This record gives sequence, structure tokens and C-alpha cells, in this order.
Amino acid sequence: MMVLANVLLAMAWLALVGPVTISNFLVGMLLGFVALVVAAPAGRIYARRVMHAAGLAFHFWWSLLVANINVAAAVIRSPKRLRPLVIDVPLEDLSDVELAILASLITLTPGTVALDVTADRKHMLVHVLHAEDAAAAIRDVKEGFEARLLLVTRGERPAQDPPGAQDGAPPR
Repeated sequence: MMVLANVLLAMAWLALVGPVTISNFLVGMLLGFVALVVAAPAGRIYARRVMHAAGLAFHFWWSLLVANINVAAAVIRSPKRLRPLVIDVPLEDLSDVELAILASLITLTPGTVALDVTADRKHMLVHVLHAEDAAAAIRDVKEGFEARLLLVTRGERPAQDPPGAQDGAPPR
């Protein structure tokens, strides 16, 4: 709802200043954001979610850059040195939208593909092109994408997994 209010304030700004340009729209979004944070009762929550969304976007772009370099290096080196894995990532209780976004973020990152989600929706199978350690690969997905996604969508960090839940073996 706050995003819609922000866009409407940006549109009002465009109507006031005249020429419809990207820069005027961005200025309107920034002014609308500041106005909502200052004036709206839920403004601080909105500001936190926007900052978390920026953090998720930055993390995704950084992961994209690093993964591209790693995949290029793997192609240049001998393919015999690759250690592909299918890891079992334990999931929080995610909504359909959160699950789709998480799977998209994983699949858009070079070297990883979200393969399947178990019927109980508690695990996602992910193919990793090269991983020395399954637990580290699981931790990268959980702490990198899932935790940041939940901060954006719910405003909270996920609960810690019980010991032994991150063994990396696919469910049977």
C-alpha cells in the first residue's frame, strides 16, 4: 500500500513540475518516500523494507558478478576439477510468491539452478555447478537470498534451523 502511495506522490510531483522524465519521476519517488517516512504512521516500517529491498538487490547483483567470474574461471580451467552437487536447502514456511522469488534468484545466479521443491514445501533441491562444501552452499542460499527476502516481505529474519538440519543430503 505504501508503494502505491509513493508512486501516486511521484505522479503528483510529475504533474506539478511539468515535463515527464525519468529524472523527474525519480525525484518524485524520493520526495514521496521522505514524505511517507516522516508523515505516515507506518513510514518507518516502509523505510526499513525499502532498505532491505535495496540490500537484497545489491546482494543479488554482487552474487551475479561473483558467480559470473567463478563460472568463467571454471570454464577456462579443466572441467574435470568441477564438483557439481545437488543440495537440499531447508526452507522456512514460504508463501507462493516468496518461493517463486527465491527460486528465481537462485536460478538467475550463474552456476545454480533451483530444481524442485518437496511436496511438503520444506526443502528445495538446488543444483550447484561447483561447491567444495555442501553446508557452505546451503548457508549461502539461506543467509544470502532467503534471509534477505524474508526481511523484505515480512520484515523479520528467519528462525535458526535445528542442529543437523543442514547436512546437504537430498531427502529420500
